[in-house]
Amino acid sequence: MENGKNSLEKKSLKRIFGNYGMVFVLIALIVIFSVLSNRFLTADNIFNILRQVSIVGIIAVGMTFIMLTAGIDLSVGSVAGFACVGAALLMTQFSMHPVLASIIMCLFGIGLGLANGFFVSKLDVPPFIATLGMMVSIRGLANIITGG
Repeated sequence: MENGKNSLEKKSLKRIFGNYGMVFVLIALIVIFSVLSNRFLTADNIFNILRQVSIVGIIAVGMTFIMLTAGIDLSVGSVAGFACVGAALLMTQFSMHPVLASIIMCLFGIGLGLANGFFVSKLDVPPFIATLGMMVSIRGLANIITGG
């Protein structure tokens, strides 16, 4: 009886660490960095970290919906990179206001996403192929604009 109880406890602990292991690792890292540096838990640093992960977080939410529907989109990183290149080009070469340049490039990214959706849904191109082609095309365009 004692052995069965220990086995059940081990399975329970394994399930908890399996489900929440990354949360425990994150908490451990926060504690370690807080001990090593007195500037880690400051408001400036927290906002800096949130600012840095915001773009990846927004992309991750969109990719989650795609993956939940058994789809794949390989082009999101290249589209985001091209949007940054395009916005920088609009601001520097055409003296456009940053907000307007950002809105234009967001609309351009939406257009590319709609093109991917059109290829997949109406033309029956497999999502892997359609988004791979878009990824290579947009990355190549960004490399041309920036000179590599």
